[in-house]
Amino acid sequence: MSNIRTMKIQISNPQMHILEEAIKLIAQQYGLEITTQISDYFRHTVKVPIALKGKGLERGIGFDISSMGINVIGDSYNQPLYNEIANSITQYYIAAQHTIALTQLGYRCLVTREQDKVVVTAVEV
Repeated sequence: MSNIRTMKIQISNPQMHILEEAIKLIAQQYGLEITTQISDYFRHTVKVPIALKGKGLERGIGFDISSMGINVIGDSYNQPLYNEIANSITQYYIAAQHTIALTQLGYRCLVTREQDKVVVTAVEV
């Protein structure tokens, strides 16, 4: 059945600016666009703080912050990338945290995906 659902991912003290960086990393890795609107199979739309859309994710996957963590919002029906991204948002969030901290310390960072893992490589500049 096609409908928009919310999956809660527990993260202590989540921050929107870190989530935005994580979404940028995912967009770069998968060639997706960042937007603020998602829809279900029947084209009912929902506004969200930040979302991703593109090939394999035509209706999009949205994200929001709550006091308990990150909310993943969307309709996974017939969207091949939906579960892959939903299941890896925690890794990208942590990678974004590390990238922000390392950049402030003067490092240049590169984030890549190797099989099931997100890898942050930092080089001192």
